Amino acid sequence: MSIAVNRVTNAGVYLAGNAFLGRAEKVTLPTLKLKMSDHRGLGMVGAMDLPDGIEKMDGSILWNSYYPDALARAADTTRTVQLQVRAAVESYTAAGLTDQSPLVCTMSVLFSELPLGTFEHQKPATVETKFCCYAAKTQIGATVILDYDVFANRYSAAGADVLALFREIVG
Repeated sequence: MSIAVNRVTNAGVYLAGNAFLGRAEKVTLPTLKLKMSDHRGLGMVGAMDLPDGIEKMDGSILWNSYYPDALARAADTTRTVQLQVRAAVESYTAAGLTDQSPLVCTMSVLFSELPLGTFEHQKPATVETKFCCYAAKTQIGATVILDYDVFANRYSAAGADVLALFREIVG
């Protein structure tokens, strides 16, 4: 039986629908992380962590130079911007490259940090903008992996509505 492996080695960055190909050196996407707390009880032989909710999500973009159109959007810290990162998931088997699928991560972000830069002699200047993420949707091909929106109280994992019962109970 042959194994198959996937690789992602490049991506494109889009802000408000505009392509910024070749301008971002690195993008750190947010992490969906549960807020956990200890649970201990008499009669239990141990303690455990239980979820209390979801932590805030943050990310960053390291720009390889100064781009006025990107930095102007990041400078307005009162308005959210749609950030999209697109990549190709390449599948390899013993026969070589056998398939490619689009990986698309679309987020609603609010830029929270815009440093003015660091300059060094004979080194390219870079700028790292940081952002808060209020909504994120990750899709590979036709499969929605994650759909999360803090303002809409929406959280779906692999197409299943994780918060359906919570919304029914709480209202």
